Amino acid sequence: MSDLSVLLESAEEVARAAAVKLILHTYLRREKIKEAVTRNLEDRISTLPDNVLTHMLSFVATKDSVKTSILSSVWKSLWASVPSLDLDELDFCHNALSSYEDMG
Repeated sequence: MSDLSVLLESAEEVARAAAVKLILHTYLRREKIKEAVTRNLEDRISTLPDNVLTHMLSFVATKDSVKTSILSSVWKSLWASVPSLDLDELDFCHNALSSYEDMG
């Protein structure tokens, strides 16, 4: 009987060791995956000089370039440096009409 209990205890230790090894392997694999993803998602656009970024923003509507201010601190006030404004009068008319309708 004691041989059987020793054998069972030995099997339990092997099982625990295997479980710990599997958990450790899974954790390390997840960390490697996180590191690889982080490395691949590097923000290269924000590292460009401000004059290049403002030039890029000059090709989109002002309304859309203002939206980029939420991306990061680099982009926060960059839209204000765009040399030209591209405003769509329909944006203003629609807002003015809906405000007028709300009042009436």
